[in-house]
Amino acid sequence: MGFLWTGLDESADRERKHVFVVAGYLARQREWTEIERQWMLRLERENNPQPMKYFKSSECQRLTGEFARFRDKHKYPPPQGRIAANNVRDDLLGIMKSSRAVGFSVGVLLKDYRSIRRNARAKKVLPADPYLETYFQSMIQIAGDLIDEMPKTETVAFLCDSHNLAAKLLTHYPDLKKYNPLCAEWMGTLTPMDDKDSPALQAGDLLAAQCKDVLAELVKTPNKRTLRDTFKARVGSEVAVRYMNKKFLQLLVDANLLRNGKPSLGSTQQYQLFKDIWAKGDAI
Repeated sequence: MGFLWTGLDESADRERKHVFVVAGYLARQREWTEIERQWMLRLERENNPQPMKYFKSSECQRLTGEFARFRDKHKYPPPQGRIAANNVRDDLLGIMKSSRAVGFSVGVLLKDYRSIRRNARAKKVLPADPYLETYFQSMIQIAGDLIDEMPKTETVAFLCDSHNLAAKLLTHYPDLKKYNPLCAEWMGTLTPMDDKDSPALQAGDLLAAQCKDVLAELVKTPNKRTLRDTFKARVGSEVAVRYMNKKFLQLLVDANLLRNGKPSLGSTQQYQLFKDIWAKGDAI
């Protein structure tokens, strides 16, 4: 039995009104070792006033934290600070594109999510916060894709950022595996970790931000072909992006049979049913 690792992280628009995304890269340990070596070498090239310690998309975007160095107008006359920050981000994307890691992303259109939850039955199926639902869909999707594509069973070890919501993931993760016996054979540990200490989680954060941007653009200008071409050119062809729209969410609710007035997690998350629903869903 082989082992694979993925670091999952999330991203959303600043007001959390339009899109929420969970994403990460999947690779074997020996491949992560080389990715992490290249990742840290690239960060450490930014050594003024001291080597950059980690990457975080929000800090790159706002020039805060480790990216605050690029606000120095004497060293980086505008717009050189922004260009330098973007160069770090793009070089890290280049490392992932040239690696053997495979990217996964599951997003949700929040307007559609809120619309579907107006129904009383949907409220019993879908939590008010899409955080858990999107993470669980991501984990099942990763395991499900491996079931379809790998010749023998592998074990996936999941990493997630150790913020305050990670406790919810850890609490419900055993039930997710319990109600998904097919995928459970492929689902290993779920470990929270400080993303500042994990290039795998930083890579997940980087990919989640890119996927969030493309889904936010889809909401504004629904030209999927143009977006797909732009997105694939940016992050590489080995990234799968699926998203939950109104049609998918309604199918999910309809498939979730109520037992004694309570939704059955198994009816929503069983892999074959999950595949059937995603086949009718949407992707970029």
